[in-house]
Amino acid sequence: NEAYSQVIEDFSVVTTNDPSDYDAWYYLGLSHRLLEQDNEAITAFEHAVEVKPEEADVWEQLAVLYLKIGEKQKSDEALKKANELKADEN
Repeated sequence: NEAYSQVIEDFSVVTTNDPSDYDAWYYLGLSHRLLEQDNEAITAFEHAVEVKPEEADVWEQLAVLYLKIGEKQKSDEALKKANELKADEN
């Protein structure tokens, strides 16, 4: 947990300095998710999809988190988007 907390601190600095850094938003979201900080993870992943909406993985992350907090419609929409992006890859 201490390592993830340090990652959160580091990537928070990166996202403040460069809000267009997709990787920083993604790993910030992932770290929050691993610490079960769902709302913070969602916020970070939502920023990630603003930067790179074509990344299916982040939409899948959002689908799981939305469902976990009881936002079924948002979860369904995120999963649909992820599946569409994956289909486009083939």
